Amino acid sequence: MSSLAKLSIRGVRAFSPEDEEQIVEFYFPFTIIVGQNGCGKTTIIECLKYAITGGLPPGSKAGQAFVHDPRQSGSKQSKATVKLRFNTRTGQPTVVIRSMELTRNKTTLSFKQLDGVIRTSDAVTGTRSNLSHKCSELDSTLPALLGISKAILDNVLFCHQEEASWPLQEGAVLKKKFDDIFDSTRYTKALDAFRKKEKDLLSTCKDIKITLAGLDSTKTAVEGYRRELREQKEAEEDLANARINVGKEIETTEKDIDYYEGIVDKIDDIQTELSKMQGMVDQHKAALDRQQKMVDIDMSGTHTLDDLSIMLADYDNSVGRETAKQELVESEIQELNDKIDSLHKSEMDLKSTLGKLESEKETYEQHLRQRLVLMEGIASSYNFSLLEYTQSQQINTSFRQSLTAGSQSVDTEQLVEISQEDMQNFFRKAEDLKSNLESDLKKHKHRVQRDEDVLQKDLLDLGGKLGALEKDKEELLKQKREGREEMNQLNKDISSSSRLRRGEVEEAKKNAERLANERDEANSDPRLQNIEIEIRQIEDKWEELKRKQTDIKVELDALQESAEAHTAIATLDEELTREYETLEESVKDYSSLLCRFNLQDLEKLPKMSGDGQAVVDAVEQMGIEIRDKLNDAQDRLGMATSAYNKQESAFAEKSWALRTIRQNLQVLEQQKNVSEGAVVKVRAVVEKLREDNPGVLLNENDPTALRKLIDEKIEDINDSLASTDPSVIKSVMKRLLKLANSNNPVCPCCEQKLDTPEKLRTYSDRGKLLWSDNSPLLSDLAEERVAAKSEYQSWRLTIDKHSSAIQNYVDLQSELKARESDNQSLDGEVNLLSHILAQLKDEMEDLRAEAVDLEELAKASDRWKDTSLRIGQKAMTIHSKRKDLAILNRSSANVRDRRTVDREYTAVTEEIDRLSSKKTGLNHEATKLNQLISQTAQQAASAESRAKEKATKFADSERAMNRKNEILELQKNLAEREKQVDRDIPSLSMRVKERESEKQRLRQEGSSEESKLHRAIQEFDTSLQHLGTITYQIETYSNSNKAEEHQRILSTLDNYADHIKDLKEKVSASQLILDNLRNIYNNKERRKRQLQYNVQIIEEKNKLAALHEQMRDKKRAMKSIEHYATARDELLQARERKAKLLETKNLSQGRYSEIRDRIRSLTVRLNQPEYRDVDKKHRKATIEYETTHIAAADLKKYQQALDSALLQFHAKKLAEINKSIRELWLMTYKGEDITNIVIQSGQEPGARAQKSYNYRVVMTKGSTELDMRGRCSAGQRVLACIVIRLALAESFGIDCGCIALDEPTVNLDYENKKGLAIALAQIVASRSQQRNFQLILITHDEEFVSMMKTELASLTGFSMPESYFQVVREESADGKLYSKIKKIDWDNM
Repeated sequence: MSSLAKLSIRGVRAFSPEDEEQIVEFYFPFTIIVGQNGCGKTTIIECLKYAITGGLPPGSKAGQAFVHDPRQSGSKQSKATVKLRFNTRTGQPTVVIRSMELTRNKTTLSFKQLDGVIRTSDAVTGTRSNLSHKCSELDSTLPALLGISKAILDNVLFCHQEEASWPLQEGAVLKKKFDDIFDSTRYTKALDAFRKKEKDLLSTCKDIKITLAGLDSTKTAVEGYRRELREQKEAEEDLANARINVGKEIETTEKDIDYYEGIVDKIDDIQTELSKMQGMVDQHKAALDRQQKMVDIDMSGTHTLDDLSIMLADYDNSVGRETAKQELVESEIQELNDKIDSLHKSEMDLKSTLGKLESEKETYEQHLRQRLVLMEGIASSYNFSLLEYTQSQQINTSFRQSLTAGSQSVDTEQLVEISQEDMQNFFRKAEDLKSNLESDLKKHKHRVQRDEDVLQKDLLDLGGKLGALEKDKEELLKQKREGREEMNQLNKDISSSSRLRRGEVEEAKKNAERLANERDEANSDPRLQNIEIEIRQIEDKWEELKRKQTDIKVELDALQESAEAHTAIATLDEELTREYETLEESVKDYSSLLCRFNLQDLEKLPKMSGDGQAVVDAVEQMGIEIRDKLNDAQDRLGMATSAYNKQESAFAEKSWALRTIRQNLQVLEQQKNVSEGAVVKVRAVVEKLREDNPGVLLNENDPTALRKLIDEKIEDINDSLASTDPSVIKSVMKRLLKLANSNNPVCPCCEQKLDTPEKLRTYSDRGKLLWSDNSPLLSDLAEERVAAKSEYQSWRLTIDKHSSAIQNYVDLQSELKARESDNQSLDGEVNLLSHILAQLKDEMEDLRAEAVDLEELAKASDRWKDTSLRIGQKAMTIHSKRKDLAILNRSSANVRDRRTVDREYTAVTEEIDRLSSKKTGLNHEATKLNQLISQTAQQAASAESRAKEKATKFADSERAMNRKNEILELQKNLAEREKQVDRDIPSLSMRVKERESEKQRLRQEGSSEESKLHRAIQEFDTSLQHLGTITYQIETYSNSNKAEEHQRILSTLDNYADHIKDLKEKVSASQLILDNLRNIYNNKERRKRQLQYNVQIIEEKNKLAALHEQMRDKKRAMKSIEHYATARDELLQARERKAKLLETKNLSQGRYSEIRDRIRSLTVRLNQPEYRDVDKKHRKATIEYETTHIAAADLKKYQQALDSALLQFHAKKLAEINKSIRELWLMTYKGEDITNIVIQSGQEPGARAQKSYNYRVVMTKGSTELDMRGRCSAGQRVLACIVIRLALAESFGIDCGCIALDEPTVNLDYENKKGLAIALAQIVASRSQQRNFQLILITHDEEFVSMMKTELASLTGFSMPESYFQVVREESADGKLYSKIKKIDWDNM
């Protein structure tokens, strides 16, 4: 704890800046400084305050009046130094040095504070260290070293004389002072910061929620795109596989076509050879018929020509051949027997395998039975029917009936195969049962908690009532105590007022002597010295425990560091695993592309181990190979692009030439169209000429021939006009008229009979008209010829006019034909180049798609590389941290576990608290003893003065008697109320105990039931796990096709048996042949004579047989050809199948291109900034939202907790301060009008801690509370301010026990001055046991100092200081008066 040691002053106010430093030492438990007014006593407090807080005294003109004025010494500059030696709260000796300078300018003074110095010394080594600080740093550092706030230093401990009455100043000043003392502003700012931060966090939550909603929609879209991408990739893989399969099928089909074409060619060749052989057979049959007519016995049916020839040539050699045949047959029989043995051996191997399979089958059946038993056990244990989970199975009737009948057990020998669907239903039912059990457990917990809450509420209510009763009892006891004290005071007053007789005076003297003896006995009480010894022992032990607590804290910090290292490693491990899994998933997403480019070997990453370098190397190697593939693809794409550009250039040239030709054709066509009008007109003329001259060949493109023909026609018309004679016409018409006079007149023109007079008349009139000179025939003929001539002339003009156009038209036609020929040639070349370009474009698109995919893989590999580098860095960090942790563990191998250290730390802390409590109790006990001594001394002094005051107080005794009666009545009422409270308290205590026991019983029962439910759930989980294991083994057997393999082996054994049987039959047949050969050998002699007769027949038959055999061989060869009958149909079907497969391949190719385009589109879309890393963004936003929301809620809790804590702290501190004020006021104030003073903090109803408090000092007069400000005298004001400061110092100055009182006796009368001396003496005596208590008393009143000396001398338990200090004004060598501090022996006072 901190304390002051020494203060030195130079150059401050009246202290000389040139002479030696003036020093004041501060003693324990008090230091007295005396001196006349104006000698510089207050300057000591000012320097002390300035040294610690840096605060300048009021009215110092910003420091100019604080430093010695250089004008007094005639110098330009004056320097001041203040040094303070003190012990910090940790007991470390420290010296602070502050320096100032005041410079005189022409008309003004300038004040400047210089940098300060803090000098410390090590208590162990004694080494010193000096640290220079700026003034602002010193101002904040020193209060922290002393362990007390600046507000307490300024307003309580080192309060200036001019500001000492601040507790009774106006409300604003009082509020500011108390707010600084309670540090309300800082906590109010903290609460405002909490509210503002909470508001900001909630606003951030809203923004994040909006962002999260957008990310939700984006994530949904991304999931859709990813799902579509997976589907498209699956479709791509399916199509790729389908394309591969179709390609294989096409290859297979082509092989089939080649195969069947070869078969058909072979069949055709064989059929041609068979036709030739059939002709030869017919010839040999005719020859055989001729030979058979020449023999009697035909032996050709049993022997061949060779046999007969050999038998005839050498009969003896035939015996060897027959023997060879027999041996051959015997070897065949032996071969068959060997095959039979081999089949028997294979049969034995299969039977061994069959035994193993049957063993596995038995295990499978055993599992079926066990599963049924487990299911039956679960069903019976939890009361549900197993039948509903076996409906899909073909179960035997007895088992079904046993389940239907509700039997508790079934025959375990029955095999029941339950479907997977039924098992899933059963497991779902089991999960529902488990959920029910867990629900029952939750309900039980909720019910127990609810009952416990009800009991807890009752306990709180009863506790509140019990507390209220105890509080009432305490209040009653307080009132009784106050009544007794008042009664004692009244008794004293009554006794003093009754000293009107001498005997009473003598009795009062005896009473005073008795009280003096009691005072002396109290002063000589050894308990005070024992208390001081115990307090010092406790402080020594407290210091030792403090050091031990520090060591344990160091050990706890080491354990905490180790735990944090473990936590960091675990966190990094989790992040490393998550990033590794993310890397694996990302690589798997590109598995199709990796497989496509034959990089599937790189897909599987190495396992995460060590420093992760293997993963980094693998990913780096993957990136290198992908880059190589990409570079190769880009090179091939560049080559394809170059070829494409070359062909495109040629295509452009040809296309330009084609466009030029077509443009020329269009121009020629336009020109032709322009000439078309003239040609049409000429053609019309030509058509008319052709009509007039049908046999003449006319060429419309030859204007010269046309003009020549027209000229000839015009010339003929001219000749015709010149040769026409009217007399000829008349002669003809005359002959025609004569025809009408015949017997049967007929019109020679229309052959109409003129059988009526009317017709004859008409005919005659018309003929006469034509016969006359005015005949229309003459005029019409002339007009026709003139018109024809005119028409020919117009045609001639038309041809002349358009002859050049016709020639141009002919030229255009020939040029058009030449251009069209060129156009067709170029069009073919352009089409060919277009086809080549399309192929190159397809190839280039494929290469570009491949390059895009590889670029995507390259980008992904870059991301993988970054991720792998992060993984490697984290792995290295984990490796490093583990090494550091291993070193830490080795260095702290003997460190205990944290729980033990925590327990020891808690025990030490509790012991320190216990010692502090014990010390506080001893201090209270010492205070009570000192109060008792002071009380006895006061009673003795009162007894001496009471005799003198009895006459004046006689009238008061009467009022005291009345008041005494009132108090007695009040005491009686209070006693009755106390009895009632005493009766109520036990019953409430009993009820509280009953509720506590009921709460304990409820907890025990709830815990027991909860344990049962936990066991039931655990047993149920165990059964389900066992059932799941057996079900898995059953499904594994069912999916392993062991049953099919069993059947296959049985079938194979049957085939082996059949094969063995066939082989044995062949052996029997061969044996018969062997027997036959032996019989033939025995009968050869009898058949020898018939051989010669049949040789010729056999020769012919052999020829026929050879031909037939050759034909049969050919036919067998033809039939033995595979697919002989269906080869042509198969060939036709294969060709049709190939056509369909080619069509399918083309469709698949188109669909594959579409899917690849869609995959590229989706990949590009997913790689857009909007969708990239959306999962990470969504997870980050979710975490940010949740953590921000939790932080806002936590801030609200902190705000409420701080608010409540401030309320409690404020109320507790005010109660503590008011208690101290009451005790000090009763001890110091000797007047009778003010019984008590308190500090009240006004607060509106429902106000919270962050609201402002309105402080006021209230005095109690009788039973009325009044504001003290403006209603008290100057002496009461001074005394009240001193009492309030002492109370505040006691509450807030725990670590710093220093307090300075400057001129405390101002405006105090003798009685109050003496009361203050008594109170301060008692405070010094009670606080002297504290090592850091220091009272600094500065006064000019020597009478007050004598009172203090007298009172202190009457008290024991502490040591009086040897000296006190006196401040005087002395003349220096320069003839000026300066302040000096002198140390004077206490006994010389």
